[in-house]
Amino acid sequence: MIYPYFTRTVFNNGILGYVDYLDDEYKILGNTIAVGMLGMQFFYMEKDFYAGQFTKTLYPKISKFNESIALYFIGMLNKLQSL
Repeated sequence: MIYPYFTRTVFNNGILGYVDYLDDEYKILGNTIAVGMLGMQFFYMEKDFYAGQFTKTLYPKISKFNESIALYFIGMLNKLQSL
């Protein structure tokens, strides 16, 4: 199985490429919001993924979190960065 490799790029939803399974220690669960710390763009990550350095992941605390809710927050977060 291949997984998206999320990096600090602002292109292609932050995905630089795809990698094979590495291990569970570094695999990040999907249905989260990821941000590349240099470009400061937030993206919804539907599926499990791996990430490079200078990235952070926001884990939802609500049980009904989904893509629609994520896109609402991503819109606000990306807009706030320009202030």
